[in-house]
Amino acid sequence: MQRAAIYARYSTDGQRATSIDDQVRRAREKAVSLGYEVPEDLIFSDSAITGQEHGLAKRVGYQRFLDAFEKRQFQAVVVDELCRVDRDSLGIATLQDKIERSGIRFISTDGLDSNVPGWQLTFGLQGVMASHAIRETRHRVVRGMIGQLERGYMIAAAPFGYRMRRADGDAGTFWEKHETEEKLVGEIFALRRQGASFVAIARSLNERGIVSPRPSRKNNVPRYWRPATVRQLLGNTIYRGVFVWNGSAFAKAKAKKNHKELQSIEYQRPSLRIVEDDLWFECNKPSAHKAFRGGGKNILAGLLTCGVCHAKLTISSGGSALTAHCAQCSQAKRVGVADRTTRYVSIDSIKMMLTYVMEKLLSDDEISKFRALLREKLNQGQDGKIAEIRREISLKERTASRFLDLIGSAEIDDPILNKNYKEAISEKARLQAELSRIEAGLLNQDVASIERQLAINPTSLLPRLFEGSLPPERVRAVLSKLFPVIRLDDKPRKFIAKYHVEVSQGSIYAELSESNVVDEGIVELNLIVSGGAARPSCWIVSEV
Repeated sequence: MQRAAIYARYSTDGQRATSIDDQVRRAREKAVSLGYEVPEDLIFSDSAITGQEHGLAKRVGYQRFLDAFEKRQFQAVVVDELCRVDRDSLGIATLQDKIERSGIRFISTDGLDSNVPGWQLTFGLQGVMASHAIRETRHRVVRGMIGQLERGYMIAAAPFGYRMRRADGDAGTFWEKHETEEKLVGEIFALRRQGASFVAIARSLNERGIVSPRPSRKNNVPRYWRPATVRQLLGNTIYRGVFVWNGSAFAKAKAKKNHKELQSIEYQRPSLRIVEDDLWFECNKPSAHKAFRGGGKNILAGLLTCGVCHAKLTISSGGSALTAHCAQCSQAKRVGVADRTTRYVSIDSIKMMLTYVMEKLLSDDEISKFRALLREKLNQGQDGKIAEIRREISLKERTASRFLDLIGSAEIDDPILNKNYKEAISEKARLQAELSRIEAGLLNQDVASIERQLAINPTSLLPRLFEGSLPPERVRAVLSKLFPVIRLDDKPRKFIAKYHVEVSQGSIYAELSESNVVDEGIVELNLIVSGGAARPSCWIVSEV
């Protein structure tokens, strides 16, 4: 029996989490009625995520669905509505192209079917309507938000110093001052006017155990006051009794990205004033200081992560040699966060560690093992594919024969039987064409990649990476593929550091042969790099 995949999604526009269950139920019923089976591992979903382009990166289920689509793990896709898959015009056009090129059937419970002639027109119209619905919704939301502000209500979560309260009759929300936090806001402004730095203010708040208003977004790292949190608080105009529509840094950054100009509107909220205008403006004087962070030209910039807070390590050249450290942990230590420390590691020691890992994976034994794996994939790939297609052709022949017998024995013309018979014949013809293509020697891209990777010598990659002849950005791009994870887990004492490294062996061969990654396996290593005070440094790498 042919397999069908299901994709379901609900956004945040008033839909409930049970919407996923309802969509899957309707899609499964549709798939079964058309003769497909739906394995559990082919049901993909995303919850509370928009279907617009900016939400694509957050749609993990959709990314898994596309991956299964590219690998041809199913013969049909069933959705409740097209807009559940995508609401972006470009995304819908891309999906249509995938359907046309792959031959995978696309079905929706509201009548869309790519096996019906002229389906592209219906598909395109529904896509245009889905995209237009987003623009209409956005217009209504903006209109409603401005209306609420003009009526005296508030439209966002209350910042530090305030609490949200529902108006009588549920007509909107107000902000009210929070007595304890109001006093703290006043203290923060007073400290800043007295010359205290953002770091000093953050340290003071952390030492007093005051919870930061800014939640951590990564790996459940405990909340604490950061210098940036203090700076953003001081710059909020609501503390002088003014709410600015389109005044946030996020709104300005988004408008700049989209090449649009924002019109800011000020709404007076005198009841929410905490500080006077002169104090607010004094604490928000423009600074002539220009921040600078080094390391952008180094081949390892952006590739190293901290095992404590999971932030990217910063590369600097302030001492006698290049070093890397976690700026976020250093900042946390400066503001009094417990169990944080500044740990500097040598860039040369990291290069030595990566060289060790590559030499390990490029030893004669490892090369022989990987080539054997490639040959196995090559043989199984074509032979298995041909056998699978022949089985499917045989199944389609039997299915078409049964439908033909039923059509001949039926007393009246049955449109459903005729439709199913035509579908079986059409699918059989498609499979025969694919079989002919493969048997004629038109190998697919994966097979071509395997053959190219079998022909190269991977040991030639190692000297090219660290000899300095390639541009840093080129080396960085290669290393990011070879080493998905380079994490500094610990530095127990001077000249000793512990790392966790994940390396993609298949990427080494793909990079040298300029082909696709055939084997996506990851090798994980826990390593210790040790050295000494003698110069030049002699770094020793060992496995844990």
